[in-house]
Amino acid sequence: MTGFPRAGERFGDFLIESDLGRGGMGVVFRATQVSLNRPVALKVLDPALAGDVEFTQRFEREASILASMSSPHVIQVFGHGRIDDCLYLATQYIAGGDLSQVLRRNGALPPTLALDLTGQVLAALADAHALGVIHRDVKPSNVLVTSSGERPFAYLADFGIAQNRESGLTRSGVVAGSWAYLAPERHAGEPAAATSDLYSAGCIL
Repeated sequence: MTGFPRAGERFGDFLIESDLGRGGMGVVFRATQVSLNRPVALKVLDPALAGDVEFTQRFEREASILASMSSPHVIQVFGHGRIDDCLYLATQYIAGGDLSQVLRRNGALPPTLALDLTGQVLAALADAHALGVIHRDVKPSNVLVTSSGERPFAYLADFGIAQNRESGLTRSGVVAGSWAYLAPERHAGEPAAATSDLYSAGCIL
């Protein structure tokens, strides 16, 4: 295979249905895992990066971190691997989209709902931090929100630049994360800590 799979194509056990988002490292697709007939969010790394050791390690570390977690507010990982030249990560599909999309559609949320969703993000961070995992990129577009039910349910996603106790992939002088949500010490180039994630959650609120 050369390039990304396209809508209507089979990609291993997955039937590609549509794009959910595109970024610098790859594409996230809405897909169906055919053998189990379940919807998934399928992140596929750019084939051009599949030979890059650092990107491959980061991608595999994200899968490992997610697989190690059991938290109601952290997105579930279903599987990962390589098909031809493409690395992939299959995770739980959340139909409501992400919090940044919700805010664009609806504007600022009522305070009670805003506090509720922020509390759910903090619950996810508490579970991650208990395992020694620092997310490092907490922001609205990495918070997925269900679209049904009286009480929206939030899931923290995208642990692609997270660090854990075994992580050794952070390069000196490089600040990972999104500037608008970085804690002050991160702007100064200091290492991320649990408190850095909490500051970012406060920025979301």
